[in-house]
Amino acid sequence: MNDDEIRRHNITARIADVEPFKLLVPETEEAFYRYIIEQLNKLWSKMHYGPGGVPSQMALAKVALYFAEMYYRKSALATDQSKVLDDFERELDKMLRDIEL
Repeated sequence: MNDDEIRRHNITARIADVEPFKLLVPETEEAFYRYIIEQLNKLWSKMHYGPGGVPSQMALAKVALYFAEMYYRKSALATDQSKVLDDFERELDKMLRDIEL
């Protein structure tokens, strides 16, 4: 199935107290997006502390910062792991060339 044939679903994202919005997602990833939205709302709820607590926008900013931090740490880790694998592959190729001589 190519990109033109991928079935998509329109879901309604309800995040924190922001006005709900429509989101077009691949059918195969609908459950994943719903899970992400659920996790965002759980974290927002913890950071919001209810009425009289941290304002909603500040709680959403904290959630954004939390997810950005997690994303960039994982990206850096993936980059480092990729470099280690590339170095390993080069060393392995060198060893195999040396054996063939």
